Amino acid sequence: MTGQTAQPGSRSHIDRRLVVPYYRQLRDILLGRMDSEWVPGGRLPSESEICRAYGVSRTVVRQALHDLDGEGLVLRVKGKGTFITQRKVNATFVQQPVGFHASMTAQGYTVGSNVIALGMAKATPLLAKQLDLAIGEAVVQFDRVRTLDGLPIQVERTSLPHRLVPGFETIDMQDRSLYATLEERYGIRPTSWNRTFEAVPMPRGDADRLGVKPGSPALRISSLSRTADGVAIEYDLAVYRGDRARFEIAFTSQ
Repeated sequence: MTGQTAQPGSRSHIDRRLVVPYYRQLRDILLGRMDSEWVPGGRLPSESEICRAYGVSRTVVRQALHDLDGEGLVLRVKGKGTFITQRKVNATFVQQPVGFHASMTAQGYTVGSNVIALGMAKATPLLAKQLDLAIGEAVVQFDRVRTLDGLPIQVERTSLPHRLVPGFETIDMQDRSLYATLEERYGIRPTSWNRTFEAVPMPRGDADRLGVKPGSPALRISSLSRTADGVAIEYDLAVYRGDRARFEIAFTSQ
């Protein structure tokens, strides 16, 4: 129903016994319908239709829509209505001891990996420095396009010390988790990460793979992971399309 008006309906209701503000309840109701029924590009019911459907005032409706707009989940266009946007991936894995696959699966996404390249290479000076190797030492180069529910979201290039993962280059890694494979086959489990974020224009080759325009907003994340005893196991460079990813980093005082 892209481009059409979503029907108001009433799959849920405002519980007037709760201390939760009405606008917050309405925001959650609308968000639930955006997840289960309505699709990106569709127009939400008008303010008056929502008022009638859920028995709330226009002030409540406007506050709920204001919150959704602030979260980037809807777009309010004066004189035309409120439209559902494509929800961004909330990539909280950047601050948690899990990989992309586990983090996205936990959020309910179907994660896919389309392998671009998997084979042997020699460590460049940069890789040798990052992975504590000698220049020219054997590494496994593992490049792929990661998808969420079929939508290409990132191009990822991973380098692994071959001496730690012999035979990895022969494994069928289509739609498989790297970290799960490392643990199951080699008994290796990364426990610490050092990640660097950089806003960049989307490279042309990656743009073609992700279905976006070259030069469009992108985020590049370089990551070095180590095992509990400090052994460098993976150097990763991932380019995310900027229109479909959101990253959260939490800080706590000590």
